[in-house]
Amino acid sequence: MNPSESSYARRIAEVLVKHPREAVERVRGRVEIKLSRARDHATHYDPTGPDWEMRLHEWVNADWPCPFTPQFDYLWAETSVAKGHDADLGFARAVWCTTLHTRPDNAVETGVARGITTKVILSAMQELDHGHLHSIDLPPIFRGWEGKPAELVDDHLKGRWTYLRGSSRRRLPPLLAGLRSIDVFIHDSLHTRSTMLFEMKRAWTRLREGGVLLVDDIDGNNALQVFVDAVQPQSKVAIVSKEVRNGTFGIVVKQR
Repeated sequence: MNPSESSYARRIAEVLVKHPREAVERVRGRVEIKLSRARDHATHYDPTGPDWEMRLHEWVNADWPCPFTPQFDYLWAETSVAKGHDADLGFARAVWCTTLHTRPDNAVETGVARGITTKVILSAMQELDHGHLHSIDLPPIFRGWEGKPAELVDDHLKGRWTYLRGSSRRRLPPLLAGLRSIDVFIHDSLHTRSTMLFEMKRAWTRLREGGVLLVDDIDGNNALQVFVDAVQPQSKVAIVSKEVRNGTFGIVVKQR
């Protein structure tokens, strides 16, 4: 066993003592990642172009240029974003505008880590004085990421937040079953083909017309393309190049 595997095994053993079910979920996720690396292939997506923000605002019937950009710039400047799992600037801005302009009753995200997008969504909801966010995540257990989930989210924002600890495979179906509909869904959890398709398909069944899916890190496989092909012509799609990191993310708007 190499040092990396040995370190992971020790950490899983620690989790097993306190959270047996969670330890099983983590091992299953680890296996899924390894299988994905063996079976799935990186997929090239042609970016929509620099006008993607204008298109997004048009699709959700919002003014352009966006009047809320100054507030986002201030929020981003005060937020520490320097680690590998943190959201990219462009993705965070897409989440900000989507939340403000769709005025969601219910938003759902998978993947929290330090809570960049969580903070962005909850800050937008505070601006609106409306909405609730449900977040699903298995907190990272690797060195440097062992802190409490969403450590960057200020306490005064958490009144509109429900955190569900666990995998999306276990937590997402009952959450969606309990919600009449959702307005925004953000995927930023396990970026394997099977998990991405699982989450997008499940979320789509509860997403209202005019609602938005935001899907991060789409380059590792063809999940987004397969999903979009299945929901056409009921969707409008933008592919966006990240601004700070390599890679792309997807925006899918459910047409009225």
